[in-house]
Amino acid sequence: MDYRLSEEQQALAELAARLFADHCDDEAQKRLAASGQPYDAALWAALAGSGLLEVGAGALGPLEIALLLEQQGRALARVPLPGTLAAAAVLERAGIAHPGPAAIATFALSEPVTLASALRPGTRAAREGDGWRLTGTKTNVLHGTEATEWLVSATGPGEAPLLFRVPRDTPGLIVRPQRTLSAIGFAELRLDEARLPDSARIPSATALGDAEVIARLCLAALLLGVLDGALHRTVDYVSQRHQFGRPIGSFQSVQHRLADQYTDLEALRAAVQRSAWCLETGRSAIAEASVAAWWAGQAAHRIGHDSMHLHGGVGVDIQYPIHRYLLWAKDLEFALGGPAVELARLGEAIAAGAAPRLADWRPEYSHLPDWSAA
Repeated sequence: MDYRLSEEQQALAELAARLFADHCDDEAQKRLAASGQPYDAALWAALAGSGLLEVGAGALGPLEIALLLEQQGRALARVPLPGTLAAAAVLERAGIAHPGPAAIATFALSEPVTLASALRPGTRAAREGDGWRLTGTKTNVLHGTEATEWLVSATGPGEAPLLFRVPRDTPGLIVRPQRTLSAIGFAELRLDEARLPDSARIPSATALGDAEVIARLCLAALLLGVLDGALHRTVDYVSQRHQFGRPIGSFQSVQHRLADQYTDLEALRAAVQRSAWCLETGRSAIAEASVAAWWAGQAAHRIGHDSMHLHGGVGVDIQYPIHRYLLWAKDLEFALGGPAVELARLGEAIAAGAAPRLADWRPEYSHLPDWSAA
């Protein structure tokens, strides 16, 4: 794969960076927090007006979505972008028209369980006449309180993995905000025999698998931007903060910690880009999305905490912006489920033969046995 951005992709990233910079400086962040608003409505309107919410042919593909979310994370922009773009991408792959670009949608895939298979959710879908009845609970639903529609995973008759479009006015649906570390905004969805018409089910056989992969890619790309922003802030700080007559960034121990952060960040960037490239080129991205999510969880913990530590006492001052990066990083790490969950998913993909062999990518390894079929 070619990691270089096209001219169009570079222009998109620059446009997004300018929009986020215009709306998300430190003072704007404080004003938004004081307002009590769940997201920046003016920025959301600006994104829609710039065509940055259009998904599909001739618009945003997986690589462009990842670039846009990286810019959002770098600016800590409070807009319901990852869920809306992920939902639109899933519907576009299923050949279904999605709501208008400014309509807020999101995915509801996570449940209050540990290491459960993503393709066997605990939420149950049962037939009821010509429709469906859904029962279960979803947690860590990104921007769940602002959404007008959710993509909800469920296990149907015969243990079939299913995905449904659930509108806000669905009977039996209860949406409650969840208290988390950051101001990103998460919710819990309770489906108490929620009734849906048959048309609410996304008929594509791969819909739930697509949703899981795309949702993890979007969260990992957003987290990549958050951690990139944290590292840049930290480099600026250690370059300006003096101790013993010299910048603390000149001390070897500080440089070692910065080098570790940079290594984690670039490994995550490569994993996100490869996952997006696989989706863009029609390849399976099941294993790649798990690798990206695993790196995201690992990097979130290490870079988030090290950035705070390298800021010293000022790092714990909530009037100073670096703490917001740690809070966003931890919330997104939890939303992904944590590295242990991703290792379980990756192991399942490898055992099922869904992970590519080295020979599939590099001809010089073609002599290796097909371990995925062992």
